[in-house]
Amino acid sequence: MWAEETLRRLHAPCGPPPDLGHLGALAVAAALRARIPFSHTLRPLHGRLVLPTLGLLRPDRPGPLALSERSWDPDDPATVPLHALPGGRTALDDLDPYRAPGPAHPAPVRPARRLTPKGHKRWDTQWSGALTLLERYDTIRAEETVQLLRSVVPLAGGSRSSGATLPAAAGSVLARAQAPPALAATLVHEVQHGKLTALTDVLTLHTADGTPRHWAPWRRDPRPLEGLLQGAYAHLALAGYWQRAALYGARGAWAQHARIRAQVAAVLPTLRAHERLTPAGREFTDAMGAAERAMDDLPPPGDQHTAARRAVDRERRAWCEAHPELAPFAQG
Repeated sequence: MWAEETLRRLHAPCGPPPDLGHLGALAVAAALRARIPFSHTLRPLHGRLVLPTLGLLRPDRPGPLALSERSWDPDDPATVPLHALPGGRTALDDLDPYRAPGPAHPAPVRPARRLTPKGHKRWDTQWSGALTLLERYDTIRAEETVQLLRSVVPLAGGSRSSGATLPAAAGSVLARAQAPPALAATLVHEVQHGKLTALTDVLTLHTADGTPRHWAPWRRDPRPLEGLLQGAYAHLALAGYWQRAALYGARGAWAQHARIRAQVAAVLPTLRAHERLTPAGREFTDAMGAAERAMDDLPPPGDQHTAARRAVDRERRAWCEAHPELAPFAQG
């Protein structure tokens, strides 16, 4: 996020100058993690020096701080490591000043302030509970979460979303403190965004522009093709997760599965028929369609799936009435 913000400021004709000093903190953190000898001098800000992915140092005197490979000692009272969530592979990052996008980001999310020990304990409990549910219901999603997430950034309670993934921050998600069932679903959803972002870094799935024109049942605003693809991919995994949870008897899981699957099924024809898909994109969306159809093997009881489809169709009609100029882009 620091690199993205710095490039934006460097190319902006006016506004605040970029924080180029943070590059030194990145270099020090990289050297410490690589365990290579180095010496560097940095100037703490407001009495503390943040080292990305590690934590922060609180020097005992003001002024520049000379650092070396022996500067980071987790047992030193002047050192505040990032809080390690249970399991030891994922950190709870409530320290890095660039852990969330700034005000210029089109969809701002507010990171929580530095947490108290009580806040860390609450996150430990919720994280452990969420992982337990993932391991019980969907071992693949549990393994993805543990393997792919290196940090979780807690969001402030008033944030508009329960979770977010930033393309510039691979291996990290932003999430609001929430009960384990909700946190587990958030993690499933956001990890998919991270996976697809990584894939599209190396593989072109479409050549469409960023014009927002498509209907997405999980959003009120029109979405560009990239946003529609990202949303459908994440919701497809979420529909599968709730289906597996329902088979284990999780309360309300069948209704969640039916609703989310109906949403995905409603937009898959638009995705698969889009003229700007590349051959790789066509193969990818065809596989998404196959995964959605495979859910027929374990349908919800009664007519829940049919009822969910009818509800989504009503939502489509209402959206077309609100956006008549975009109605052709909402047809399956």
